Amino acid sequence: MEYLHGVPAWSSAFRRNVSAIKANRLKAVLHAVPPEGGTPCRYSMQVLQTRYMPEKPFRILIAEDFDDNRIALKLMLKLSGYEVIEARDGREALTATREKRPHAIITDINLPEMDGLSVTRELRRESDFSRTPIIIVSAHDGSEIRASAREAGGTAYISKPIEFDELKRLLDSLLSDGN
Repeated sequence: MEYLHGVPAWSSAFRRNVSAIKANRLKAVLHAVPPEGGTPCRYSMQVLQTRYMPEKPFRILIAEDFDDNRIALKLMLKLSGYEVIEARDGREALTATREKRPHAIITDINLPEMDGLSVTRELRRESDFSRTPIIIVSAHDGSEIRASAREAGGTAYISKPIEFDELKRLLDSLLSDGN
């Protein structure tokens, strides 16, 4: 298995996305020289946080039951400066949303306990989340699924495998619209 900076690279899309988006930032951080007595890892994290992450990052909730997908997406979002909240099923997604108040939600359609469309419908009934961007994700692409996502109240739909550049542009656009 290949690794990218100590993290398993599960697919060529993962490697390509992380490489394309963060190559310059990671290179700058990984090659940063710590001050005398500092450890490279701690210094690199300080550089990453001060140079590349906003002071108050947007919180993104990821609702995904497949660990590899959730971890890869979490890593890419964190490297882009987002704070990430994780949920493994629909009920956990509802609880985490109510407690942590994310600025945006990315949910898979097929989740245990409660599917992503039901989570979306439930949140849209609550005034606190009626305008929260919800991106619905599925491995199945088609007009019926897209229509179901729209009817449930989804803000956007992305099919798997997720192209991180596309997701990043979408999040930037949705979050700049007043969130």
